[in-house]
Amino acid sequence: MTGIVIPDGGTIGSASDTDALTITNTGVVKASQSIATSTIKDATGTNNSISIATNGEATFAENIILTANKGLSFQNHSVSSATGASSTTSDNVLDDYEEGTWNVTFHDAVSGGNSNTASLSVGKYTKIGRSVFCTGYAININTSGLTGGNALYMNLPFTTASDTRFSGSCVFGLINYYDARGWVSIFGDNANIDRLVFQFSRRNMSPVNITCNMLNTGSASSSDIHAFSFHYTV
Repeated sequence: MTGIVIPDGGTIGSASDTDALTITNTGVVKASQSIATSTIKDATGTNNSISIATNGEATFAENIILTANKGLSFQNHSVSSATGASSTTSDNVLDDYEEGTWNVTFHDAVSGGNSNTASLSVGKYTKIGRSVFCTGYAININTSGLTGGNALYMNLPFTTASDTRFSGSCVFGLINYYDARGWVSIFGDNANIDRLVFQFSRRNMSPVNITCNMLNTGSASSSDIHAFSFHYTV
């Protein structure tokens, strides 16, 4: 026994609405009227997959999985009057959300160069669209093998976008600098990189890069760091 087969382009209806349901040539079913139902079942026909309240709100029993390269579009919302804002589809689609971790490493160059790790390090990030929020800490940073006079860099979980720069803040424990009465910040002056540099600043003084030889390593009084940064990715 087989089910009822409706030809492509065919319709199902009643005396008052002969094309209430239309099956397109691709198999898509279109309804000419509203479909009154409070629940939509899953493929087994037993479990409620979507529940619809009387006010139209829909509750999903499981996660909503979007097709690759698709997202949630807000293009029908009002657009800010800020310069450059638009209502194009691409500008109003949230196409990514991700939480994760990455292995924190330290380097003596913005790309290539030498690298090392720390006795204990944790890097966590949250990515919303192109926005990446990172926080990481490292205890007993190992500078062995790093060129002493070179600026100290830390890696990022995502490469920065070509149309942006980034910055952040951090707290260092033990830096061998002649005048540490100031603050250390995170800075990224180059696009398309996956590393940030640390800079020391204070009033009436130009920023100075924290170099690899300013850190203590391999002792009870080793240098530690806790950093936070924000940047846009591609």
